[in-house]
Amino acid sequence: MPKAIKIFRRLSLGILFVGLIVAVGLFIVTRDEPPPDINDLQPRPRTLPDSENALASLRAIASEHARQTKENTAYTDAIARLLESYETWDTADATLVVNQDKEVWPRFDAAIRLPSSETKLPWVPDDFIAIGPLRELWRGAMIRARLTSFSGQPDVGFEQVLTTLPAATRISDSGGVLIEYLTGVSLRSITISTLRTITVQTPPSDESLRHSLALLAANRPSVPALIETFKAEYSYAGQAAKEFKKSMQQWRQLGEAPPPLKTEWFYKPNQTLRLFADKIRQIFPLIDRPLDALSPLDAPTPSPALFANLPNPDNSLGRYFIAASSFAYEGVLLARLRDQTSISLTQVWLAVILYEREHGDIPESLETLVPSYLPAMPRDYFDGAPIRYSRAYRAVWSVGKNHFTVVSADPKVEPSDLYLKLPSDSRTPVPPRTVEH
Repeated sequence: MPKAIKIFRRLSLGILFVGLIVAVGLFIVTRDEPPPDINDLQPRPRTLPDSENALASLRAIASEHARQTKENTAYTDAIARLLESYETWDTADATLVVNQDKEVWPRFDAAIRLPSSETKLPWVPDDFIAIGPLRELWRGAMIRARLTSFSGQPDVGFEQVLTTLPAATRISDSGGVLIEYLTGVSLRSITISTLRTITVQTPPSDESLRHSLALLAANRPSVPALIETFKAEYSYAGQAAKEFKKSMQQWRQLGEAPPPLKTEWFYKPNQTLRLFADKIRQIFPLIDRPLDALSPLDAPTPSPALFANLPNPDNSLGRYFIAASSFAYEGVLLARLRDQTSISLTQVWLAVILYEREHGDIPESLETLVPSYLPAMPRDYFDGAPIRYSRAYRAVWSVGKNHFTVVSADPKVEPSDLYLKLPSDSRTPVPPRTVEH
């Protein structure tokens, strides 16, 4: 046999062998696994009609209100000045805002008193549009409450704020995706901040303060509700994972960067769903755990042993999808720690003010407040310890994520720190700064 033919045959066999190895490798790499068992991650059925749904009613009111005020320059300028800082105030601006919204308030008051709130599923990106107007409507309600208080009715204005607190909690607990949960957290933050502002600038009665303490204790966000939110998030993202091309289109429309590979060769829908489910289940036991317990969320999704020391082509797009979908989960848990701690901090702050009114001086320690003012000692959710208190510096605070502490009457406070100074006299109003325009 001629030597050239032998070389050709050997070369052909080599090419065939390499091709076979490549084909087997591609088959192994691209072969998907069976569908995962995700029965434990199915969100609850949505059966609440819109007429009984506080969230649906409020979003409808907010969207309509946004359309009506969009071109009203005087209104938007007044809102901007009033929101410049909670320490600023202008009665003329506030009156303009409240009068512009006067047709809204009866509907708003009826909506926040609806006892139930539920987010519809499936959730779609278009639902995001109504979230901004809802925040603006909520801020308008806080301006109305402050105007009522400044008009010589501090208890009435204080009560207008308090009635929104359960509604904010119902919204955060409505079982929506994370952006809707965070909207409820934001609304509760606006409410609690206004509660403190009115307490300082137009002090309400002792009875109103006791009512606020009871409402704060009764309206903490629940752990099962946040679990339901993560289930809804899984349902939404899981639907996108099953329709990869469609989800890529949505990400581009929302301005997100496209994935590094524009092929589905290395995308396994079932494995992606299973890995994503594992990531969601990892979160449940971490809810309301102290900050140092959140470190497991930093760990990347492990690669199969076969590719442990190599660039991993196995389901690379699926892993990219999971990373893009879950990058904010630790931030959500941090936001919840801050939300829960803000409630604790405000409980202690109000209880100390009420104690000073009734005893003439602030307490030696927070233990004095239990059980007459607080049923139990509110905790700092960042480390699980009680809220910090200094009688000498008239301050309450949380260690937060920066390990904040107070060692002087005028500590350096970062925007992310949770620190409240007690008013020098709990019955004397502290006039706000007036905005000049």
